[in-house]
Amino acid sequence: MRAHARTVYDSLTARRGKFVRIDDLCALAARKYPGLVPSAKELARESGLAQVFADPAAGTHLCHAMLLPRGFARAPGRT
Repeated sequence: MRAHARTVYDSLTARRGKFVRIDDLCALAARKYPGLVPSAKELARESGLAQVFADPAAGTHLCHAMLLPRGFARAPGRT
């Protein structure tokens, strides 16, 4: 998937022209690119493990954290 992420994402979002929620994006990808991403059944099995997004405070904080630069991209001395 790493090698094809942008191509797959662009095909599922009309070249980033439409916004697709992550659960819908995963389902679309599983249908359009079988074997490249987990199937709908595999995603359903995992969904109980990712409930942090269901909590408004924790989910918002995690989304914010994911938008921040990764550790290697930060300037020395910053967090």
